[in-house]
Amino acid sequence: MASVHFIKRVIFESGLLLALSAFTLANAAPKNIKPVAIAGSSQSVFVDSVITLNGSQSTDTDGSITKWRWTQIKGSKVKLTNANQAIATFTPTLKASKPSTLLAFKLTVTDNKKASASAKTEVTVKPIPVCKKPLILQNNICSNPPPDCVPPQTLKDGVCLEHKVVCLSTQVFINGLCVNLQPACKAPTILKGGNCITPEFFCDLPLVLKNNACVIAGPLGHFNDTGITNCSDGGANVSGCGITQFPRQDAEFGRDVSHYNDSDGHAGFNFTKISATGAELPLDANEWSCVKDNITGLVWEVKTNDDGLHDKDLTYSLYSPEFNPKNEFATSTDASGFITQVNNQHFCGKTDWRIPTTNELQSIVDYSIPLPGPSIDQNFFPNTRINAFWTHSLNPRYPNKTWLVYFEDGRIFDDSRDRDDGGYIRVVSGTSSSPAYSISNDGQEVTDSMTGLIWQRCADGMQWNGFSCVGTANGFMFQEALLRANLVKNTSGKNWRLPNMKELASLIDTSSNNEIYIDETVFPGSPFGQYWSSSSYSTDAFFAWIVHLAYGSTYYTYTEDTGFVRLVRDKD
Repeated sequence: MASVHFIKRVIFESGLLLALSAFTLANAAPKNIKPVAIAGSSQSVFVDSVITLNGSQSTDTDGSITKWRWTQIKGSKVKLTNANQAIATFTPTLKASKPSTLLAFKLTVTDNKKASASAKTEVTVKPIPVCKKPLILQNNICSNPPPDCVPPQTLKDGVCLEHKVVCLSTQVFINGLCVNLQPACKAPTILKGGNCITPEFFCDLPLVLKNNACVIAGPLGHFNDTGITNCSDGGANVSGCGITQFPRQDAEFGRDVSHYNDSDGHAGFNFTKISATGAELPLDANEWSCVKDNITGLVWEVKTNDDGLHDKDLTYSLYSPEFNPKNEFATSTDASGFITQVNNQHFCGKTDWRIPTTNELQSIVDYSIPLPGPSIDQNFFPNTRINAFWTHSLNPRYPNKTWLVYFEDGRIFDDSRDRDDGGYIRVVSGTSSSPAYSISNDGQEVTDSMTGLIWQRCADGMQWNGFSCVGTANGFMFQEALLRANLVKNTSGKNWRLPNMKELASLIDTSSNNEIYIDETVFPGSPFGQYWSSSSYSTDAFFAWIVHLAYGSTYYTYTEDTGFVRLVRDKD
C-alpha cells in the first residue's frame, strides 16, 4: 500500500515540475536576432571621381541599427570620409604604372542590443582612357567626335540637318541669320545709309580734320590704331564687317577707317623715314636710320643687319642703380650702356634716346600681322626680331621683372624673363604724356585728356553710389560684350562702344603696387580680372584680344571665354 502512495506522489511531483517548466518557458525573453549588413554591389569607377559606399539598406528585424563602421581591407590606402556612418565616401587615386586597382571594404553594423554583422564590397578603380585621334573622350569613353556642320546645317542628335534658308542677293547667311552686306569704305569715303559716300568736307592725307580745318596730326592726342581691318563672326574671318550679331568692332572705328593709306604705314599708321643725321626722307628712300611716328610724335630706332651698334641680334640686360645684381649697370652689355653709346652718337640728330614704356612700344605694333610676325610694318621697321622687347615699365611688385612686348603677335606680359637675362631693345626719342583724368559732375564718367577718350567709371553691371562702384560686374563672352555695348549705346543716347586693345591697355597703371594695375582713385572697385576689347584676332575669328588689368597683360583668348566690360566713347 505504501508503494502505491509513493508512485502517486512521484507522478504528482513530476507533473508539477513539467507544469513549472512550461510556465518558465512561456515567460522567458525571446532571443535577439542579429542585424543584416548590406554593403552594396561591387563598383567599377574611374580615377579621381568621388565614390560612395552605401550601407543604408542594412536591416535589423527585431530592433534598430545604432552603429556603422566602414574599414578598408584590401588595396592602396584611401581616406574614408564619414567612416562611422551608413554612407561613406572617398576619392581614389591611381599610380601611372597600374592599369587598374582593386579596393575592398567591410561594413560592420551593430544593433541596439549590441549584436553585430558584417558584409563586404569591392571597388575597381580604372584610369581615364587616353583617346587616339580622331577619337575624343566623351563621358569617359573614347568615341567619334560629332560632325562639323557647315551652315546652314545644324547639329541635332549627332547628325547634321539641312535648314534651307534663302537670303536676298544683298545678304549673306551668318550664324543662322540673313545679314545685310556692308561695303568696306576706304578713306576719304565713309559708310552712311549702307553706302560709301564722300563727306562734304574732308582732308587729303596726311592732314586730318579738326574743328572744321585740315591740320597736321598732333603728337599723342589720340592713339595709333591697331591696324586690324577684319571683323569676327566668332568662327571665320569676315573682311566686310557690319555683322549684325557682332556689331561695332575695332575694324569699324579709328584711323584705319578714316585715314587708310598704306603708302605711309599700314592702314591708319603714319610714318616718316629719318636719316642718320635727323633729316626727313621721302617715303621711297632706300636707306634710313630712324622712323618718326607722325601720330605720337615719337622717333624710333631702326635695326640693322650689319653687326654694328644697332644690329638686330644684340641683346642686353636691364639693370639700374637700384637693381644691379651682377654689377653690369652702364656696361656695354646693359641697356643703359647701349643708350649712352646711341646718345653719344647723336643718332638721327637726337641725344634723348631711352627705353620706351609699354604703351609707347605697343603704339607701333600692327595687330593685323599674326603669328609668327613680326607684328610691325616692315616697310618702315625692317630687321625686327620675332622676340620679346624690353620696356621701361618696371613692375613695383617684383623688382627683377618688367613688362615686355612680344613682336611675334603683340602680346604683353611681365613674367617671361628676369632683367638680368638678355633681351632685345628698340630705343625711342621724344616725350609722351601720361593719362590725365577728369571726372564728370555726376561721378559716372572719366575723361582722359591725353587720349581724348571718355570712359565709363564703373565696369558694366556695377553702379556709382557717390563714393565707389558697387554691385557685381557682368561677365560676357566676346559676342555678348559687343551686343551689350551696342545696347547701351542705343538706350543711353551716347555713342558708347567696346574699346580696342590699345585704348583698353592705356588704363593699365604699371606703377601700381595694389592688386590691380589701374588707378583705383579714378576707377574704384574695379573687378579683378580680364576685360574684353573690340579687337578680333587677325587670322582666326574664334579668338579676340583681351586685357587683364589684374596682371597688366594683353593677350588673345577664345571668343567663348568670359571677360568684364568697360565702355568708352570719343569726345563729341
